[in-house]
Amino acid sequence: MNGAASWGWPALFLLGAYHGINPGMGWLFAVALGMQERRRAAVAWSLVPIALGHALAIAVAIAVAGVLGMVL
Repeated sequence: MNGAASWGWPALFLLGAYHGINPGMGWLFAVALGMQERRRAAVAWSLVPIALGHALAIAVAIAVAGVLGMVL
């Protein structure tokens, strides 16, 4: 593994950790909705679109990386 590729995975894991810990990334809105409605089920249901959006964002990032890998 060369020097340029050796930082890729650690950087990816650090960005993922930041994304999961940062309260501005979606889960705060799920908790706020649950508190507003005073139901735990509201928190769970609000996490569904957040999870789907996250999965879509990951798929797009992988597709872009794949295309760039083929082009470059």
